[in-house]
Amino acid sequence: MTPTQTIHEVLSKHAFFGGLAREERSQIIGLGSVQEAPKDRILFHHGDPHHGFFLVITGQVQIYRTDDAGRRIVLHVVESGASFAEVPLFESNPNPTYPATAQVVCNSELLFLPTAPFTQYVVSHPHVCLHMVGHMAKRLRRLADRLEGLALHDVCTRLARYLLNEAPTHANGATVQLNRPKSILAAELGTVPETLSRALRELEDQSLIRNEGDAIVMLNPDKLAAV
Repeated sequence: MTPTQTIHEVLSKHAFFGGLAREERSQIIGLGSVQEAPKDRILFHHGDPHHGFFLVITGQVQIYRTDDAGRRIVLHVVESGASFAEVPLFESNPNPTYPATAQVVCNSELLFLPTAPFTQYVVSHPHVCLHMVGHMAKRLRRLADRLEGLALHDVCTRLARYLLNEAPTHANGATVQLNRPKSILAAELGTVPETLSRALRELEDQSLIRNEGDAIVMLNPDKLAAV
């Protein structure tokens, strides 16, 4: 089980908990419980009653919806230091539900924060609420940008934008680590693994990237941005 000190370190890097004092982070940790979640576990399904939200301590969780044809649409992949399923906390619906399905990508440890005690905490610490709302607004903007990309751009362009967004720098030779299965990355880009593989080959044939399996080296970021 992850020690409390490690959870503190993870919270300190969190988008809206990171700005809190250590004592406040300790109070939040005390509200929740640490859960070990094995690979492929479903944490909740789309439409399940909302009981709380999660912080990823270690590992990854994919958040997805399924269309009428049964195709999985990955909304985002949550990694260590990030949280998910907070939105229903702020709904006026007296019986909120989870807006998507959450599935564990690899063996993970999660901090689960139940709705009732966390809501009581936020009422007495309104600055936490303001941080959360600001963070969710940024997440909504990113989702809107992603939906625009799915509607207007082909897979090569989506892949190029993904690599540029994930790269630590846009210098020649910058490397993007592919720290998730290709099947999940493909779903996140709104495609299938076979099409993703073709897009990688196409960018490599244009000498824009070098595919090293678990990593992609950007050979010409400027031209990649123009794809």
